Parts: sequence; C-alpha cells; structure tokens
Amino acid sequence: MDFIEACKELISIDSSPSNGTGDASQFVKTLGETLGFTVHVEEEIQRGINEANVICFPGEKEDRVHLMLQTHLDTYDPGAFALWESTGRNPFHATIHDDKIYGLGVADTKLDYLCKLYAAKDFIGKKALKSFAVVGTYGEEYNMNGSVRLLRHTLQADRVLVGEPTNFDLVTSGKGMANIEITIPFSIEEMQAKTEHDSGEGQSTQCKIFKGVPAHSSQPLKGQNAIEKLFRYLQNLPEQILLLEIDGGTNYNTIPIQSLVEFDLIPLQGTTMNQKISKIYNRIQELKLEFEKIEDAEFDPPITTLNIGMIRSYSDHLKIMGCVRWPPIVKETTHRQWMEDLKVFCAGLGAEFRVRDYKRPFAMDRQVDFVSLCSEAIRSEVASSRLTTQPVTNEANVFHKLGLETLTFGPGQREGNSQTPKESISIDSLNKAVRIYKNIIEQVCF
Repeated sequence: MDFIEACKELISIDSSPSNGTGDASQFVKTLGETLGFTVHVEEEIQRGINEANVICFPGEKEDRVHLMLQTHLDTYDPGAFALWESTGRNPFHATIHDDKIYGLGVADTKLDYLCKLYAAKDFIGKKALKSFAVVGTYGEEYNMNGSVRLLRHTLQADRVLVGEPTNFDLVTSGKGMANIEITIPFSIEEMQAKTEHDSGEGQSTQCKIFKGVPAHSSQPLKGQNAIEKLFRYLQNLPEQILLLEIDGGTNYNTIPIQSLVEFDLIPLQGTTMNQKISKIYNRIQELKLEFEKIEDAEFDPPITTLNIGMIRSYSDHLKIMGCVRWPPIVKETTHRQWMEDLKVFCAGLGAEFRVRDYKRPFAMDRQVDFVSLCSEAIRSEVASSRLTTQPVTNEANVFHKLGLETLTFGPGQREGNSQTPKESISIDSLNKAVRIYKNIIEQVCF
C-alpha cells in the first residue's frame, strides 16, 4: 500500500478512548504482514473496550530486542466534529491541503508509527547486529496500561525511542503527571429541589454556555479553559442558587473548549454545590501560586501546572477531573504534600479527592551513547535538531522507570497543533521522519 494511502486509512479508524485501538491494530497487522513483517497482536479488554498492542518484527518474533521504536496508536477524544473545519467537519477524514495532512492523530501520533514501519521495512531479511521492533501501544491518552502490559508480559528491550511530536528535537526529559478526580455530593435539599424542579410545571431556568481556546494540556496558559470561565461566572452569582446541570470537557488531560451550566435562582439553605465549587476552585488557585515558587528553566512552562479538563453533574454528585504535571526538579515529597493538602481541603467540604493515575517525571543522562547515536542520525537530515525537554507525560515515563534507556522523538508540532481541531503535519516532515528512522536503525542496530 502506498504510504500516503496508508496514512489516510489509519486516520479514518477511530482510536479515541471511547472506541479503543482494536480496529487500528488490525489494520496495522494486515499492513505489516503485507510489507513482510512478522506481526504479533496483544489484545485486551479495558473498560469494556477492545484495546491492543501491535508489534512488527523484521524477522522472527522475539521476546527481547535491543531497540524498540514505539508509538501510541490511540488519540484523544475529538470533541465536537463541527470544529474540524479543515477535514470537512470529520476528524477521521484525512485531508491534504498545501502539502499538509489534517486530521485526528496525524501528528499525535498515528502517522509516526507508519513512518517507523515504512523505515523498518527496508531492513527485512537483513541480518542486524542488534535486534529491533516497531511497536504500537494503547492507552497513552488514558493510563498507559498498554506500555506497562507490553514490558511485563510480551517484549523486553534495552533502549526505546518513544514517538511524540517534537518537531525533530530529541527529548531527554519529561514532566510527571497525576490524573486527579474530585467528587462533590449534592445535599439532600438540593436533590429534593432538583426532583421537584424536574417534575413541576412552569419552572424557569437559566443556561449559560462558555467557549474556550484549545491548546495542549501541558501548556494551559496557551489556551483558554472553558470550565474555569464557568467557575468564575458562578462566583458572581448568589451562593444559594440551585445548580441543575454542569457539563464541560471530554477528558482529564485536554483543555476544555466548551462548558455549560443550567441553574435556577431558588434560594436554598445550608452549604450549596455552588459554594463548594467556589471554595475548591479558590483553593486550586492558591495551590497554583505554590507551584510558581519552584521553577525548572529547562521546561516550558518551567513550573508545575494543573489543568481542569472535565466536569460532569449527576443525580447525586458532581465530578471534576484534571491533571497535574510537574518537572523533575520538584521533589516527590513536595508533590505528594500538595496533593494531600488538596485532599484534606476537599474532605472538609464533604468531597472526595483521588489521584487516579500517577507517573513520575523522567530524565535521561545526555552523556549516554544512545543519545549521541540518535542525535547524529537526526542531524543528518535536520541540522537544527536540539536536545531538549517537553512538559508532557507519555510512555517515556513508564519505560524509563522500568530501567530502559529512553528518548522521545518525532515529526510534527505539538504547541498549537496537537490536541486541537487544526491538527496537521506536512508530508515533507513525514518523509523526512522515514529517512531519520532508517538512519537511527542503522546507527543503533547495524
């Protein structure tokens, strides 16, 4: 199959968290076998959804390789299709304009996998000094369980090159991330008032919709958070109002671009949901001021960040989800104390705070041989390539923690591109990436 045709086909397959990577892995399996690879697919049901890791070997299947070329096949949730103007309002319809491919996952990171696959096919049948494999994993946008399962049950490796849009820079360090969840109960009076409101006649409500500006959740200040706009609006309303519905965002680790609140100006007694939300939001703002006291100049932004990515109201409670990202300079004890302080504060309001997932920062020694080999291979095509850091968390955090020499690299732009409805990548960058991955395989394995 032609490379560009394969790109379009893979983008057309929904591999967002709500659909899983099962279908995408089957396409990659068929493509890999057609190209001559030995392909192993490892399937698993997660949250009732079919997920899969797919591993392509240039020779026989192995339990351990020297070099793993890894990319996640899942994407974030696309949100409202109407925002994807460049793809005819269909995020799964890869569209080419002026040498750029637009669509969900073109930069982050489904097409990076194809770059690696088409680079590796030239080595099929050749005897390498050190073995390698091209690996596609699931769960990067949720909990990275695919990478954890891969190393524990299927494939060991000495070195791994993790695929992320780095604009051809080589990333040696990344921030840690904690996915957080706050559950706030409605009072008995509020639940009774909601029931009476829904069953009554002639009831009046008000509804307000807020719009945000997309950006990658690792750099929240470069976007506008629609949920935080909602919180600030509520703080200007009477505290004792009845909140009927609140909704916003699609995932804990994206910047929400839309939120809404429906309420009635019914005077209530006691502590209301509106008061609880306001207090928690104010505490989060105070915590952000604490974050600013510890800076790591190697990162942009240089501080710990907290992004509120999703909010949902249910019959008896409201749930807030978000993510905290911190640089390696922040001590683990300091980060845990921040989270404990927020937990205690929420408990004082009758709310429950939980850390749902936790990944430590990673930092590779830039003096190791793997760094120089990859740098040389990259600079043969992109002379301006730098050694740098990224404020994101990905499979590199998992692999490095488990003892692998780990670097992050890939074509495409993250800032203002990844996790936005304008996501795109140039065809020239994809072709260049194929050549670079060939160089890396030759440098490291031959």
